[in-house]
Amino acid sequence: MYYIENKEVKLIDPAQFGLSPRTVLGKFGKKHFVIIKDRRSRVVMKDGQQIFEMLKAIQKVVGNAEVGLATNAPVCGRTIKYLADKGIKAHIIEK
Repeated sequence: MYYIENKEVKLIDPAQFGLSPRTVLGKFGKKHFVIIKDRRSRVVMKDGQQIFEMLKAIQKVVGNAEVGLATNAPVCGRTIKYLADKGIKAHIIEK
């Protein structure tokens, strides 16, 4: 079970968006989705590029969907800027 800002994140099946079954995807609102990276190692630029590709796949299915990143790992400064430029907000998750 994951929480963002004390709100529960409902886990959903990533296959309905054409994403890998290993992807952890949550729904945080009606059209607000979060890609969950639950790990200790830092989120780097390569992860940011993969997250952007996931955003495009989700928006193909759900137009105007808001997609964010939820992680408990530190995020590289360049990656935060890259994601922000693409409209992806980073959230801190709690278990």
